[in-house]
Amino acid sequence: MNRTLFLFSLVLLSFFIAACSASNPCVFSLESASTNLVNSSGFLGLDPDFGEDGRQWTSFGTPTAVEKMFLMADGRILAAGFNEHYVFLARYTTSGDLDVTFGSGGKISYPVSFTAGGVSFQSNGKLIVAGITEANGNASLSAIRMTTEGLQDFTFASGGTAAATFSQSPTFRFNALALRNDDTINIIGTATSTYQITIPNFNYKFPISTTTEVAIFRISADGQPDASFGTNGQVYRQGSLAITLLNNVNAAVAASDGTLILAGDAFDIDGQQFSLIRLKANGDLDTGFGVATRAKAVVKDAHTEAFSVAVTATGKIIAAGRVTSGVSTSALTVRFDQSGLLDSTFGTQGLVIEANTAGNVSAQTISDVQGLVLVGGYRELMVSLPSIDTRVCSSLTITVPHYVFSLFRYRGDGSRDSDFGKKGELKFDFSGANARVHTILQTSIHDPYLVGGDADSSFGLARILPY
Repeated sequence: MNRTLFLFSLVLLSFFIAACSASNPCVFSLESASTNLVNSSGFLGLDPDFGEDGRQWTSFGTPTAVEKMFLMADGRILAAGFNEHYVFLARYTTSGDLDVTFGSGGKISYPVSFTAGGVSFQSNGKLIVAGITEANGNASLSAIRMTTEGLQDFTFASGGTAAATFSQSPTFRFNALALRNDDTINIIGTATSTYQITIPNFNYKFPISTTTEVAIFRISADGQPDASFGTNGQVYRQGSLAITLLNNVNAAVAASDGTLILAGDAFDIDGQQFSLIRLKANGDLDTGFGVATRAKAVVKDAHTEAFSVAVTATGKIIAAGRVTSGVSTSALTVRFDQSGLLDSTFGTQGLVIEANTAGNVSAQTISDVQGLVLVGGYRELMVSLPSIDTRVCSSLTITVPHYVFSLFRYRGDGSRDSDFGKKGELKFDFSGANARVHTILQTSIHDPYLVGGDADSSFGLARILPY
C-alpha cells in the first residue's frame, strides 16, 4: 500500500464531491489520522541528532530497500540494497546526511550481470552481492564483490565473479546469503521437485508429493570454492517422501563452527510450520538436529514461518517470523537450544507471539546483543483518509492500511523490555510513507541501533538510542 492508493482515494472523494449539486454544496475536510506514534518529546527512542528526527529517507528512482548496513571505523554508514538488475549503495555521515564525497551525491547504482537476490558486508566493509544466473536452461548461484567506494572488485574469484551451476530445473531460485565471521560466503538456492507414481496401462504419472531441493555454494572470503564443503564447495541436498527439508528457505546464518542453519517453513502433519535445518561444516545434513532433522515451532490452527535467524553468543538459536490465522498476522519470535529443541526458558515454551490487537504485525529481522533481543518488522495500522462531512451529503470515511517500522525488544526470558520505546515496542514511519524493517545493526549493547528497510520503496534508515 503506498501513495498511489492515497491519491486514488482522493480522486474517489473528488467524485463524491462533484456528485453534489451547487445548491447543496458539500463541505470537504482533510483529517489526519492519529497513529499514536508520537509523544510530546517526538518519536520515542529515535536519535534527534541523526537525519530528520532520527530518520533518513533516500530515493534511487526505482523500488529498493536497505537490506544490509556497515558501520565504518570513522562512524560513517554504508547501506546497501538491490533490485533484480542493480545493486544500490548509499553512504551517510555520522549525522545521517548523505556523504557527497561518495558516488554521485552520496549514492551509487551499479548494474549486475545476474538476477540479484541478496547482499551482505564483509568485516572490511566490502559488499558481497549474490543471486542467480540462468542461461541455456542452466541455473547458477553467482556472486560479485564491491569495494567500500562502490566499485566492482575484479580481484574477487576469477575475473570478479564466482559462480556454480546446480540445476536445469525451471523452479530453481536464489534464497539466502550468509557470511561467517571469517567472511566465508554461503549462497543458498532451492528447486522444487515433484514425486510421481505411474499408473499402469494408462501412461500417466500422478503427482503425490513435492519436496524442496537445497543447493549451497560455499566460497572463501576472496571467492574461491571451499574444498572442505561438499564437492568443490557445492552441496545439493534433497528431501524424500519420509523427510521434508524445507518447503521455503527465507534466511540463513553461518555459525563460527562452520555449521549452516537454514530457516523458513516446512509442511508436515502439523501443517505449514516455522522450521529450521542445520548442515554440518562439511555440508552433510545434521540428522541429530531438532526432531527428525528439523527444529520447528508449531502454533495450533495457524501457519507459521521464519524470516530471520541468528546464533547467540551462548550458541542458542533465535529466529523471528510470523503466525497467520485466517486474515490475522502476529509476530513470532522463537528460541531453540544448541540441539534445535525449543528453549523453555524463553517466552512460553520457547515462543513469544505479539498479538495483532493494534494491527497485523510481522517480524522480518532479528538481532541479539548480550542477551537483549531486538526484533524488527512492520505493523499494519488502519488510518482514516479525507472525509466528507455535510448536512446534505452522506458522510464518507475511508480507512486504509498504513505500514510502519515496528521493533520489539525482549529480555533474556522473552519478556518485553519496558525500557525500550513504549512498553517494549517502538513504531514509526517516514513522514507518512509506508515502511517496513529489513535489517538491524548494533555493535555493542551501549551503541545505538541502526535500523534499515523500505520507506515507500526507497531506502529508509533510522538510528535508535538503546535506552
